[in-house]
Amino acid sequence: MAVGNLALPVGHVPVTAASAPKLTFCLGRPFRQPVDLPDSADFSPGLEIRLSNDYSNKALFSMFDGELSFVPAANAQQLHTLQLDINARTQKRYNEIAGLLEPVPYRLIYENVDKDLVQNALSELIQGAYAATSNSAWEVWHPIMRIPWNGMQLKVSLDLASSQGGNALTTEVNNLIAAVLQPVGPILAAVPVLAGDLIGAAAPAPANEPPPAGCEFGTSRVTIMIEEYAENKLNPIYYIWRLLKNAYDPTANKRKVQVITRAPLQGDHTFDHPLLKAMNIRLDKIVRPRAETNALMPGQAIPTRVLLFPTGSLSQWHGVQWATDLSMIEWRITNDANLDFEARLRDLPGADVCAKTQPAELRGVDVCPQPQASDANKARVQRVWNDWGDAINETCLELQFPAELVVVTIAHESNNDPRALALESLKAVHIKKLQGAKVPQAIIDAYVKLAPAYSLSVPNPWSGSTPIKAAKSSLTWDELLTIIDVVPERMSPGLMQTLIQLAIERYSWLQSWYPDVPSTFGVIDPFAAGKPKPRNWFFWLLTGPNSILVGTADHKYDFARQGSRMDLPRMASIYNAGQRKVEGQLEPNDAAQLSDPGLPCGPNDISCPSGGPAVPCDSNLGPCRPNPWRMRYYNLRYPRDVTRFYNAINDVFGAGENGRSRFWRTLA
Repeated sequence: MAVGNLALPVGHVPVTAASAPKLTFCLGRPFRQPVDLPDSADFSPGLEIRLSNDYSNKALFSMFDGELSFVPAANAQQLHTLQLDINARTQKRYNEIAGLLEPVPYRLIYENVDKDLVQNALSELIQGAYAATSNSAWEVWHPIMRIPWNGMQLKVSLDLASSQGGNALTTEVNNLIAAVLQPVGPILAAVPVLAGDLIGAAAPAPANEPPPAGCEFGTSRVTIMIEEYAENKLNPIYYIWRLLKNAYDPTANKRKVQVITRAPLQGDHTFDHPLLKAMNIRLDKIVRPRAETNALMPGQAIPTRVLLFPTGSLSQWHGVQWATDLSMIEWRITNDANLDFEARLRDLPGADVCAKTQPAELRGVDVCPQPQASDANKARVQRVWNDWGDAINETCLELQFPAELVVVTIAHESNNDPRALALESLKAVHIKKLQGAKVPQAIIDAYVKLAPAYSLSVPNPWSGSTPIKAAKSSLTWDELLTIIDVVPERMSPGLMQTLIQLAIERYSWLQSWYPDVPSTFGVIDPFAAGKPKPRNWFFWLLTGPNSILVGTADHKYDFARQGSRMDLPRMASIYNAGQRKVEGQLEPNDAAQLSDPGLPCGPNDISCPSGGPAVPCDSNLGPCRPNPWRMRYYNLRYPRDVTRFYNAINDVFGAGENGRSRFWRTLA
């Protein structure tokens, strides 16, 4: 069974070692994601370790298989670091871990390393790997032997140097290392390493960093930081704990992680390794990926317990790219007290996309995130928060997801109606499925006449014999249940308008980690009366907290597995229009239609008849407006509206509403 290897970053000895290593160290400041708060100096963005100056104590090891690069300090105030980009094979294995609700680790950063000792470790690694090739097959060589060097494979280059005798081999190795370590434009940007490889050692702690009390021996310091694909720093102890939990899963075929450091599991759920003991890691004690903290939030009189998400890369101007096609606009969340969503033209950043006369390049497509009816938008999100704020807080704190993104989804998808319903049209495959299930053709035909249908509201109390929309179709509510039981992927009931089939899948995803979803989240148990049918899920989703749970779980899944980055326009695209496969592969969601399919034709629009030039839109050919976002939406009002709702809920939070799981300024 294919697995990804895991080694501890300090104190690594092989699993075959007779005993655990003896380390003299202590942990430094506790972890907190890098948010800008008055007490930020009391926290670390990673696992801070103070070590004695003995080499065996401060030696550093690669935690994963990956590509290692050296990042030199740019000035006297910065520190040398090592960066390990975890290889795709290991990421793939970790992505198969059931119940992993966060993205897999993408990059490991060792902050504050000794450059000379990195050089020595790389020299030892290369020469050891080269020596091992003399009596081993090509397939089992260390991957560093297969990198290109001097126009040939490194192994061949070293063979040539070795044949010259004298110091030629050492010189060639040193040349390679110099290419990696040179401060500007390294010739060789990174080298492959394996989990457990010695890669360097911690450097002396900076003079302005006094050791923690009782840790005066800690003359060296390293901080281990782990980033996911969106460059957010999560708690390294969380990742170590979560990967260990999988490595020791009672079910062997669920294990995707192999621990190669001697750290045996003990009967009390702890591990026989000094670093793991210091981190207080127990398999039966949950570690959170992000830290909650006490902070005084805007508009509030006393500090509250909150979970804050640094804006990070979202605060930089960015857009999307598909092949050579770039989005016409770019956007950001401001990294200041306002945390506003802003948009601008990519090529003309000075052009005002919110001006009364919009830039000609947009051809009438409104991308302005500032509400034209701000009072109405604020009133809508305020209603959402008044009605569901407690449920949103509870769900978002547990799933560790920003509440703003849930509020904007409810505001846009259902306008705060917990019994809202959208019916999608049937495709040929769905009709065939219904016919195969012996659903009467008259019922199928009645649904086809009705759908697509949006902004419906399920009657309360239930009125099964009543037509859903008599002016358009004879389909009754009871007949709709017959359709739902066969094709639940075509109906979206509830606050967050999650497709029924998708809700079933996301609830199952939560069950892979939470043994008791209803008790954890305070929702109705859909399995209380046995295995639910799709129609049971339909009614279950009409209860607000239930819909909030699976809708938020879908957003979290999209962040962990589909690359949404918690980036509002990207997240909205995935939620609104979904992913699709091209030649069996998931297509990035920025590969979108290049013109908007949903906006009505105005008097100044142009249309694009097939095979001909653009002409004035004076027929039913439809508009040919550009899609400035270059992401798929059913219409371009969607990204505009959710960004406006985001700014509205941000204003509501700024006025004192207690959103306990929210975006915050990134620490500079």
